[in-house]
Amino acid sequence: MPTITGHLLDERNGLSGERKSFPITKVRVLPADRNIDGAPSGLAYTGPRTDVMNGMLDTGADITRISNRVVRELTLPPVGDTSSDSADGSYTTTVHYFHIAFPDPNAPSPPAPEIAPAMWVVQKRLIGTKFLRDNSNFDVIVGMDILQMGRLFVDGPARTVRLEFDDPATR
Repeated sequence: MPTITGHLLDERNGLSGERKSFPITKVRVLPADRNIDGAPSGLAYTGPRTDVMNGMLDTGADITRISNRVVRELTLPPVGDTSSDSADGSYTTTVHYFHIAFPDPNAPSPPAPEIAPAMWVVQKRLIGTKFLRDNSNFDVIVGMDILQMGRLFVDGPARTVRLEFDDPATR
């Protein structure tokens, strides 16, 4: 059973000074053209290295979203536009295909620095959108399209999060 771990990141609201906590974990975004659709989740992707980035686990987001920086760096081609709603209101955004992978903390080091360490790849090709505004604390909002595949645990006093997936072969 793959288990993804993370922590709660605190941020203060600039206007009210109120503290907010975001559940954060490490993720990688892979272009959907990597031909991994249909492969079982759990595939140990060891292709070209992509940056490990912070992903916010957001149960209020229906779909996974990525930052403009990720779209630019991976040169993800647009596949259309859609209207989207967020806490900031409604807006039109570009749609992209991609995969999300979670680095395996127990994987051995790759044989060369340009090769990515083994990752647990979510099989499902995601149809996601860009953020309205980029955030300096995370580049990916992991939405319910991924979170509903597993169980999310938040331990407030310990300031940790854990996302467990049961049967990766069926995802």
